[in-house]
Amino acid sequence: MRGPAVLLVFLFAALLVSVAPVSAQDVSRRDGNWWLAKNDSDGKGAVVKDGMIKRAYLMGLIDGAALLGANVAAETARAEGAARAKADPNPFAAISGVEAELSSLSGLVAYQNTALEYLDNITVGQLRDGLDALYADFRNRGIIVVAASWVVLNQISGTSPARIDSMLERLRKSKQ
Repeated sequence: MRGPAVLLVFLFAALLVSVAPVSAQDVSRRDGNWWLAKNDSDGKGAVVKDGMIKRAYLMGLIDGAALLGANVAAETARAEGAARAKADPNPFAAISGVEAELSSLSGLVAYQNTALEYLDNITVGQLRDGLDALYADFRNRGIIVVAASWVVLNQISGTSPARIDSMLERLRKSKQ
């Protein structure tokens, strides 16, 4: 269950990042065609390989996913603790409130441990290179950047090639 939860948070963060267009020329769909067009120029028409546009986009995506995931995990745990406290006729309700707060913290720790499985020791440059490689295959260009990022994070973390192929096939068919 932890993989889908991290994916959900990652997708929601991407939605937040995609709300503000980078320029008036941008299309609203952030897919492989959009990604490949995001290169910095040296001012003389030459593309700079280590461009900041892609790096900035990915840093926002990762930071947004981390912030959102931590908040979702904490709020979920807090709500579960509050529901238990409400259902408990225990006259020591204050103790239940403390338990809810501790549950909230344990939810945050659980999210961070899961996120580290996919994000620990991964650089923005590594993720950018993975997206560039994934989108080099023309069949993948209709996949939105956030979903493609999830695939690349899975590749980096050691998910089997068969599972990656399955993920890509589903994404290609779903027009994501």
